[in-house]
Amino acid sequence: MPYKSIGRRRRAEIGAAGWAVAELVRHPTVESANQIAYSNYLAAQPALVGIGVAGAQVPGLRERMILHAGPPISWNEMCGAMQGAIIGAILYEGWAADATVARRLADSGAVAFEPAHHHAAVGPWPALSARRCRCGSSRMREAVTARIAI
Repeated sequence: MPYKSIGRRRRAEIGAAGWAVAELVRHPTVESANQIAYSNYLAAQPALVGIGVAGAQVPGLRERMILHAGPPISWNEMCGAMQGAIIGAILYEGWAADATVARRLADSGAVAFEPAHHHAAVGPWPALSARRCRCGSSRMREAVTARIAI
């Protein structure tokens, strides 16, 4: 059902912010911007050039550091999904024997959390990378290298 036909009462239930976002669906300005972004992506001619472990491929990824999607954020500010992913990464890296110990380790400040984009890396939220995680490397036509968590 098109958004404009849902009626005033339903629009009030959705709320002003939700309605504002809904009106951007198929908006000509957004569609035009998306077309430009996609054209730029294709013009860059991305190509996968390698797969390996993040510790060997991601610049500045230190011991006891986990990279995450999004802006800088502290453990206490992270949502439950991101904290859960961090706990999983700590267990995967072997830094803790169980989830309780992993949570305490993350909360203690002994693990550094940094945005992936600060290390020329990307990944979908709440994706993270630690030193043993697999990642792919790609090169663009202009020889820009990006690391993608896989």
